[in-house]
Amino acid sequence: MIKYKKGFEISIRLIVIVIVAIAFIFLMMSLARNSFKASGEKVTEIISSLSIPGPKVKISISSDFYEVGDNITFDGSFSYDNLYPITDYFWYFGDGLPGVRGTAKTSRIYYEPGDYNVTLKVLNKKGGLGVGSVIVRIFTKNQKNKNMYENNPIFIIPDKTDNWRDILQIVPLTNWYSKDMPDYIHEYPFIVYYNPTLIFNNNAVKEILGRYNSSRIAYVFDSPNVNDEVYGDKSIKKISLSLSDYTSFWNSTSIKSVVIVDYNDKDSALIASLFAGYYNAPLFFVNTGNLNSYKDYIKGKTIYIIPELDALDETTKIFVLNNTKDNKQYSVAQLKNGTVNRIVNLNSEIAIK
Repeated sequence: MIKYKKGFEISIRLIVIVIVAIAFIFLMMSLARNSFKASGEKVTEIISSLSIPGPKVKISISSDFYEVGDNITFDGSFSYDNLYPITDYFWYFGDGLPGVRGTAKTSRIYYEPGDYNVTLKVLNKKGGLGVGSVIVRIFTKNQKNKNMYENNPIFIIPDKTDNWRDILQIVPLTNWYSKDMPDYIHEYPFIVYYNPTLIFNNNAVKEILGRYNSSRIAYVFDSPNVNDEVYGDKSIKKISLSLSDYTSFWNSTSIKSVVIVDYNDKDSALIASLFAGYYNAPLFFVNTGNLNSYKDYIKGKTIYIIPELDALDETTKIFVLNNTKDNKQYSVAQLKNGTVNRIVNLNSEIAIK
């Protein structure tokens, strides 16, 4: 039996512990990489060394506006590691399917509307792991009725006491995002006419149309003293704010989503109108008193509720929960911190005379 000095015996034990620790680290790194044999292979879990700093992960997306069926590009190439080379990218798309090992850039198609939390996990050569994520919002496709926009329309409504709902419902008729336009924006003039000393009639409408050199049609809402008229290359069309007239600006079979706000929620109404315009959806102000009129337009649809489901009265809330395909809730604060920074640019040529 060989005897060692006590200090030397402690050193041997320390060396053994270090060797075991190093072996464990290499084993974990091996598991992290060798468990994936090819790019694109499904991923369920990543094992890494928590003691090694991981890369800084950055994800950029190709647009701020997505619809069901769009091919969305995700770019993680701006991720970096100042210490070790990056070796692997693992993408998780938030749709319930397994993650995928791939390259810094990838793409995905979503077939259902919703908010998806897309996560990128980046591994470096030493097994260090970095994680980043981004929320992707997918909306249903609604399509406008192009026949209503053939004659370059102007939208006009007189300003009356307490007709704020009527005014704001017109916003998504005059401004909306769509993939078929440069910059994705459709814009048409929207004029809120105010002159308490005059009767709002055809002469007032002609005065407005006279400011435009090109042929135009004026859609005039909520104006009992206005009548249909054609003169020269311009025309006047009286439109009611009935649900049938209002929704006629969309292809009826294409309306898959609507935005609803409580009938008396004036505080949320403005941002809801911008939101509806941004996502090309009809805007409805609903409560128990008028719910029956809206049921056929809400049933089976994806519903975007501003600001939240609990803001609706109990009868409306129960109907939405039991009769819609899906419902999404966005608070005013959420929209102000996100989408609203972009949709405020949709304000059309709004004039107050």
